[in-house]
Amino acid sequence: MNIEDLVVSLDMYNFAKDWEKTFISSIVSQIVSGNGLTEKQSVIAIRILKKHQLKMTTIFGDIEKFLENPVFRLPKRSTITNSYRASIGLDENNKKIIKLEFPFNQNIVDLIRQEKSRLNSSIFNKETKSWLIELNEFSIGFCMALKESFPFVVDNELQDLFDQTKSIIDNSKEFIPSLVLENGIPVYKNVSPYVPTLTTTDILTSVIEAKRAGINNWDDTIQKFIDSQDCIFKLLLNSKHSKSLAVDSEINEIASLNPVLKYLDPCLIIVPAGSELEKLQTMYEFLIKEGYTNQDMSVMFRLPSDTGKKFNNFIKNNQLNSPVSDKTKFIFICTKLPKPLIKSKIQINSVINLGYWNVHYTVKEFVKNCQNVVYYTSNKLIKDLHLADM
Repeated sequence: MNIEDLVVSLDMYNFAKDWEKTFISSIVSQIVSGNGLTEKQSVIAIRILKKHQLKMTTIFGDIEKFLENPVFRLPKRSTITNSYRASIGLDENNKKIIKLEFPFNQNIVDLIRQEKSRLNSSIFNKETKSWLIELNEFSIGFCMALKESFPFVVDNELQDLFDQTKSIIDNSKEFIPSLVLENGIPVYKNVSPYVPTLTTTDILTSVIEAKRAGINNWDDTIQKFIDSQDCIFKLLLNSKHSKSLAVDSEINEIASLNPVLKYLDPCLIIVPAGSELEKLQTMYEFLIKEGYTNQDMSVMFRLPSDTGKKFNNFIKNNQLNSPVSDKTKFIFICTKLPKPLIKSKIQINSVINLGYWNVHYTVKEFVKNCQNVVYYTSNKLIKDLHLADM
């Protein structure tokens, strides 16, 4: 016994109820006209037959084997031809959108829902039975991927956008802003005329300038040069976005910070409360050894005179109390963000956090907006702290 005969019998004996009756009557008319069921109709029909299996059994006997291994008398009607359509349309505000029309396909619906936030807007229009998607770079790429997996017929306007996108991808080097070496000298390619001109011919410095300008792509020669650098510096340069990097001070000597100090000043150095003199003195002695002067540093906090006399005298004796200026390379703070630092509007290019525990929220928020953040302390403290909250 085939499924079509069972469906006709179900309708004849009026077993189906409510919406099922409407559905069964509709596909019976289709069957009588000699048209097979679609894949979706077949699935729903078998589901309804199983629901009324006991009633059907009283007339036809056991029909379970026919439902478990369904046989169809008529060829299934294909819904593929010209039913998967992607086109450019207009929304109610006459703004261009992408319109996706297709027979029910759970895989496609799931993909749309998974990417809903990146598509910005994905609405199912019940009247036109289509998905309306905002026209943007991501949605174009998304629809291109859909076409690779499903038989969408694309209109000329959308296909033109597909072709342009593919051309850009295939020739990305001609479109993406990047830093390249020409005759050994770093230069920008494909950048806006408003991007600041490079001020250096040094490769590392040019990479840093490029990152400051929002350019995070460079050629293979520059990448190889970066990969040859100190591990800490290499990780920071390869980071495409603001990043916090944890460095175990018990394994890595303070000298490992040297490339950061050399290429990424002005540098904000956060000193932990409780070991202010020890940390400041260690960092100060290292900087002096590396050739920096007292005038390159500014300590922007003091301790209470009754408990922090040695610390305050250290600052005074070494003339580390200079105000922040355009010549300042290293700025030391502790638990709070000093107002003079904010007013100075100095551009901080790196942060070295020597291991704070409790700081004012203004410090945390300030650091979150900084690039090239290095957390330099013992591995034990690194494990105990949440780097995302630094």
